[in-house]
Amino acid sequence: MDILALVISALSLIVAGVGTFQANKRAKEAVGEARRAAADARWFGVQEAVQRLVGFDPTAEPVGERLANLRIGMISLVDHLDDWDGLDAWLDAERTLGAPYARQVIEIAGPGDTVEQHMTNLEPLMTWAQALS
Repeated sequence: MDILALVISALSLIVAGVGTFQANKRAKEAVGEARRAAADARWFGVQEAVQRLVGFDPTAEPVGERLANLRIGMISLVDHLDDWDGLDAWLDAERTLGAPYARQVIEIAGPGDTVEQHMTNLEPLMTWAQALS
């Protein structure tokens, strides 16, 4: 009877060990998935801010809020992605490039511009936003 109890105890220990191993493996996978989901959400925030600049006309409404949303999204992304060396410098350079393009559109726009001229004026800003996306 003692041997049977010992065998049952050993089997229980093995089952508990395998169960613990499986639980830890699933927990690590869940943490990895949660981190990927959080990173995806941050990338989505940046992408959403960029898409709000694609097709945007700074002569029709102020560009400041859209650029601020882009900056906020980029800061959030960079603050939480430690594995991407240089991402902060690149994104800051890209964001900094957008403001002069918007200013250029505003400065060269004229009240009598044709649709074609207006589209030509918007082209640098649109090209930048599309490339960034």
